[in-house]
Amino acid sequence: MARSRKRSLWFGPEDPNGYNTDPDADGSTFLWLPCFTIGDIKNQRTLLPTDYKTGRNWRTRPIPGPNAWGFDLELPWYGLAAAAGSGVTPSATDDACAGILRHIMGAKARNAGRTVTSATSGGIVLTADTLAPQDIAPLFETDLPSAGEPRSMWFKVLTESPAATHTIAPDWPTTPSNAGIVYGTEIFTFDDDGGTTLSFIYRDDDLYWLCTGGRITAASIIAEVNKLAIFKVSVRGNSRTAFDPGDKASLPAAGSGPVATALQGLSSPVYFNGTEIITQKIEFDFGLNAGEPIEATRGVNGRSGDELIEAMPTVSINPLGTAAHEALQANATPGRMHIQIGQGVLSGGVLNTTCINIEEMIAEEAQPGDAGGRRRTALKFMTSDPVVFNGGSSAARVVQIGRA
Repeated sequence: MARSRKRSLWFGPEDPNGYNTDPDADGSTFLWLPCFTIGDIKNQRTLLPTDYKTGRNWRTRPIPGPNAWGFDLELPWYGLAAAAGSGVTPSATDDACAGILRHIMGAKARNAGRTVTSATSGGIVLTADTLAPQDIAPLFETDLPSAGEPRSMWFKVLTESPAATHTIAPDWPTTPSNAGIVYGTEIFTFDDDGGTTLSFIYRDDDLYWLCTGGRITAASIIAEVNKLAIFKVSVRGNSRTAFDPGDKASLPAAGSGPVATALQGLSSPVYFNGTEIITQKIEFDFGLNAGEPIEATRGVNGRSGDELIEAMPTVSINPLGTAAHEALQANATPGRMHIQIGQGVLSGGVLNTTCINIEEMIAEEAQPGDAGGRRRTALKFMTSDPVVFNGGSSAARVVQIGRA
């Protein structure tokens, strides 16, 4: 049969086996992707025309040329799957979200959690020197929330002096006590080429496809009020082949959901230049220029690789319309964008929340419009480069773009 609801998807990095190679023979190193949706797989086989001159007014049959494939998918966006409290460093092993982020951005680093010694309105002292300037982390304490704030508060370290004593941004909405814990984080950093290419196993009911030489060509994180946060991805690759599922006998079983609860578009504040902007929807677009093949006559399909050319992230929000919001675009006002997604409730030692921090953004669009009888301004921010465009983190889980 061919029931489109009966789909599932697995992926694995192709390194060290190389571009367009099956990561393993039995499927044991593949990870199941907990997708909300899996789009139709696009057959992108190219037919090369011959058009021989036969003396008759008809075309001649084409010859099969380069193979290719592509599809879209949507994942839940969620935080770390395991506890990373005081003295604990997040696991080096990737889950689904981390594996996709490592592929998009290039590399992963990790920071251990630490206990708070003391805090002021714009600073924090920890029990050990774990964080450095430019790092981002979430703080949780049992007395929160206060005045409707989220259970966890994300912050960025601006300076450190002396060791383990930090100034932070934005200022705390509620100054924490020494009962708080700064939880461990995963940190992903953009490099020039992105991470290694991916292979996918695409199940469509009783059909199984091995899709190799994959590169994610578009990705965005969307958090809308009263809805689950989603991670939208488009991928395309070099070649696909049908296979018998018995050939991948150790493929992990498909589960019923991700290892952590999907986050919601609630208790998710947005700060620009240290000022909170109340919005109905947040969309972070990685702004990828990717999936450009490295052409080579040696490759079976005319390609020898696939790489990330550039990433120019944007953030789109839609707050209630004010003159101040439109002035941000009119004046090309630069500022740090700091976004928390998810309340950050602690359960079983696991802190499920994420943060997006972009060191400098400028509003490139500010379009007023009607939304159910209210005026909202569609604000779109572009990433600019204050000093170096090389930062990145997806922590307990962070995405940071740019380091001052």
